[in-house]
Amino acid sequence: MNYSFKPYNKEHMARTYGASLKISTKYAVEVARMIRGKSLARAKAMLSAVISKEKAVPFKRRHGDMAHQKEIGVGRFPVKCS
Repeated sequence: MNYSFKPYNKEHMARTYGASLKISTKYAVEVARMIRGKSLARAKAMLSAVISKEKAVPFKRRHGDMAHQKEIGVGRFPVKCS
């Protein structure tokens, strides 16, 4: 696969690609936004907290009719996507 971003540092960056996944694209975008820029250990801890429903994923787009969550505003717990 060809990427448009060439200067890739394998020690500090990760790439992901998924096709025909049984998850919501909208949820996947918000989860990716939540863990972007975090270290691997921090990202794993955040995703574990989402799965155990301790921390919600903040939704920045497409958040009509979603409930307010403590400390983050609008958010949900996309367990399947985490």
